[in-house]
Amino acid sequence: MSNRIGLLDLEKHFAFYGAYHSNRVNIIIHTLFVWPNVFATLLFLYSTQPILDRSYLGFIEALTFDGVLRLDTGFILTVIYAVFYIYLDNKSGVLAALLCFSCWIGSSFLAARLGHSLTLKVGVASQLLCWTGQFLGHGLFEKRAPALLDNLVQAFLMGPYFVLLEVLQSGFGYEPYPGFKSRVDCKIENDIKEWNEEKLKKKKKLMDNSASPMITYMQDNPSMFRLRASKFLLLSVLILSQFLSTQLLAQRSKSPWQTLTGEAPLVIARGGFSGLFPDSSVTAYSFVSATSVPDAVLWCDVQLTKDGVGICFPDVTMYKDSNVQDAYPKRKNSYLLNGVPTQDWFTIDFTSKDLKSVFLIRGILSRSPAFDDNRNVISTVENIATQFKPAGFWLNVQHDAFYAQHNLSMSGFLLSVSKTVTIDYLSSPELKFFRDIGSRFGKTGPKFVFRFLEKDDVEVSTNQTYGSLMTNLTFIKTFASGVLVPKSYIWPVDKDQYLLPHTTFVQDAHKAGLQVYASGFANDFDLAYNYSYDPLAEYLAFMDNGNFSVDGVVSDFPLTASSAVDCFSHLGSNASSTQGDFFVISKNGASGDYPGCSDLAYSKAIEDGADIIDCAIQMSSDGIPFCLNSSNLLEGTNVFQSPFINRSSTVPEIAPHAGIYSFSLRWSEIKTLRLAMTHPYSLGFNLFRNPREKSSEKIVPLYDFLILANKSSSLVGVLISVENVAYLRGKQGIDVVKEVLYAFKEACCIDATKRVMIQSSNSPVLVDFKKQSPYEIVYQVEENVGDIVDSAIEEIKKFADAVVVSRRSVYSTSNFFLSGQTHLVEKLHKFNLPVYVKTFRNEFVSQPWDFFSDATVEINTYVAGAGNRCLTRKDHPPYMPLVKPAGLLGFVNHDSPHPAFTADDVTEPPLPPVTFRTPPNIPGPLSTDEKAPNSKTRLTPPLLLPALAMALASLLLLSSLSIL
Repeated sequence: MSNRIGLLDLEKHFAFYGAYHSNRVNIIIHTLFVWPNVFATLLFLYSTQPILDRSYLGFIEALTFDGVLRLDTGFILTVIYAVFYIYLDNKSGVLAALLCFSCWIGSSFLAARLGHSLTLKVGVASQLLCWTGQFLGHGLFEKRAPALLDNLVQAFLMGPYFVLLEVLQSGFGYEPYPGFKSRVDCKIENDIKEWNEEKLKKKKKLMDNSASPMITYMQDNPSMFRLRASKFLLLSVLILSQFLSTQLLAQRSKSPWQTLTGEAPLVIARGGFSGLFPDSSVTAYSFVSATSVPDAVLWCDVQLTKDGVGICFPDVTMYKDSNVQDAYPKRKNSYLLNGVPTQDWFTIDFTSKDLKSVFLIRGILSRSPAFDDNRNVISTVENIATQFKPAGFWLNVQHDAFYAQHNLSMSGFLLSVSKTVTIDYLSSPELKFFRDIGSRFGKTGPKFVFRFLEKDDVEVSTNQTYGSLMTNLTFIKTFASGVLVPKSYIWPVDKDQYLLPHTTFVQDAHKAGLQVYASGFANDFDLAYNYSYDPLAEYLAFMDNGNFSVDGVVSDFPLTASSAVDCFSHLGSNASSTQGDFFVISKNGASGDYPGCSDLAYSKAIEDGADIIDCAIQMSSDGIPFCLNSSNLLEGTNVFQSPFINRSSTVPEIAPHAGIYSFSLRWSEIKTLRLAMTHPYSLGFNLFRNPREKSSEKIVPLYDFLILANKSSSLVGVLISVENVAYLRGKQGIDVVKEVLYAFKEACCIDATKRVMIQSSNSPVLVDFKKQSPYEIVYQVEENVGDIVDSAIEEIKKFADAVVVSRRSVYSTSNFFLSGQTHLVEKLHKFNLPVYVKTFRNEFVSQPWDFFSDATVEINTYVAGAGNRCLTRKDHPPYMPLVKPAGLLGFVNHDSPHPAFTADDVTEPPLPPVTFRTPPNIPGPLSTDEKAPNSKTRLTPPLLLPALAMALASLLLLSSLSIL
């Protein structure tokens, strides 16, 4: 017989439990559901932070199975239950303790396997199932309220043990001590008898009392009613919390974002807007709020000075990002940095006072030097935080071990500054740093993010490569809530800078409960060729690919990252809805992806959403019109490797230098050539377009081009560009106008609903087309002009329906900055002439700095009147700025404005007569070998990722303020 009292009175409490569980069905239900409920609870608790880092466990660390087993809240609860059960009974209690630890170990391995999100879903479903089963057992079979309404401690703490004891007693005749069962059965019988008698009395009293039954009960049993009411309220809260958890998980599952939390990815501005202004400068930080989403996070690389002051500076070495060499030419030093002897100027050799004479400059030489002379001071961590009060503040500690070697404490500084500055995120590539600082920050401290360097780099405190550490994400989860990785961890590239299939790193990290932040995003370097120099396409590949979403991106250009997150994500097949009321016209097809004027280029342009595809007409010597950007076959074909290399000649009327011209070869010779990629920014900038694309595509005759256009249901029309017509008529005997119109006639099935636009910079040519055809006439102003006089517009209006001008004729530039806006578009519109603007490209060097190396910003500025999906919002998004001319020009000198375009520039001599020659054969459906082939368009799976129509590799745009 036991002499224990209170919680340790096993006989009393088991009798209490038995009185509430006397029905055989209810006993079986609890036997099936109570221990699974314990398992589900421990599954929930696995998501809590570990109480102690496993690195402090010494030799015991090996027993944690690489961090799967953690000293967390679930472990503490398991120990409490196990010790209590053993103390109740040293025999059955040991078995109960083993079951507790089995549940803890099993739930830990399952949670590590499922990942954070799926663990919560499984836990919620399991808890709901277990609790529902037990309540049904009491309501349908026991006909008595659950025991937890009368004794919460007994129900939650002793319930699992009593279920086990019930099984041992009924199945194996086990008793903790002799006579235990008989005494317990007697107490259970008396308890049930008393409960039934009390129930009858209350029922009779309620029937005899004329007052409300509930009021009578409250009057006679006020304390009991309050107790039961409070317990019922507690139970209701428990059930409601489970229900809300389920709803929250369901809501997350409906989120379009495949991030860990279901929220949109964070935009993290590395050193502010460091893609344009010096990294970590006040100007760079101030530009973020004006050009990014409201919750953009400011990133600060924390360095320590000689006197222990924390500054925001890109690196511990200073030469690349400041003018320190000019300020202190003799203070260059040599230290061992990450095991490598390094000579440079180091922050640890200068006091904060010394650095007042050092100024920030651009760290990447391909970026604008215009802001290097602005005396960009080096700011402290406190200054940046208090001056800008960011929605999120991210501190990155790259060299904690280095500072420790020189008796500077990064941890001490961070703990000190955290008293006055809110640190939201804290990242570092050093494990020891987190071990040292982890326990010193409270639960309200920053989120810890472990930063992975390149896979072959070695982590200094463990001597392991980061590639090996990435295979043990459950260990990372023991001290961090997220990981920061280079882009290549997620989308690797091969040696030629082409994308390989994405890895499962993001999914694996999410399963471990880790958020994933990707670094290395910039508009002006390190883009895989698959993105066609469109940084927007790269962001979308990381956050909207149908398989996963990273939880944040660290970018030098937060504006572009913001537009990817808040505007262009999740458009799917409706990507064209971002396009406003203007036309997208290709430039030699998608010539940024494939050889210009090839079947592939035209097919890709149609796929990407072009409204109109173009064909620049060139002529063979036997009068066959075909599509090619230049009449000089050295530009865009492999003629240099052909037998026709000896056909070189100089034609001053066309170009001052020698070339191999199309009118020097017959069509039967031209069709043996293959098209080649052109690289407009290879010289000086080393920017190449799809270098893997070899000379494999055939030259497309005009007839085949028209047939291809006719087959497309999405195209609005075609644009035919003709030049050098006077020379070909007078010197080569080729009537270009006649041959082009004859090709249209032969392609008799051309859809009458499609627009046909004829473009030329030669007014007599357009006059001739206007006389002989019903097509839309487009006059091209070749020069960059600053204005256009009314008399010139009146001359153009006589024969043209629209005008094409250059980008610089709309927004003038000076030293790669916008210097002003002309009135040319406004004047042409007054005469009801649409304006097309050419040519837009994705390569950042093609855009003035004012557009932030973002082709979308440039296009938005030109088509502001037409608008797009994001610009039509009630609140204009800051990442869609309409750039003001000369907004940044105060930093540089001005160039002279472009001249005005006059009537004399429009008027040209009439076309010469055509030199006599034998009429050519025009390609048709029954063409011979000497005729252009009626080839079918070859549609192949696209090599490159789909780019938005707003940012085609080469664009010609049109609107009511039409752009070409």
